[in-house]
Amino acid sequence: MEKALILVNTIEKMCQTTLTVQDAQMTRRADSTPLFPIAPAVIDRRED
Repeated sequence: MEKALILVNTIEKMCQTTLTVQDAQMTRRADSTPLFPIAPAVIDRRED
């Protein structure tokens, strides 16, 4: 029983760390991607 509880705790910790890593990657992508400023320029070109 104790071993099972330890396994559950380690799995939960792993899930939490992966979630935080994913959040950090998402924020980095949102900050660093040039897609957002490029998109309006592409839309303007299509209108012309």
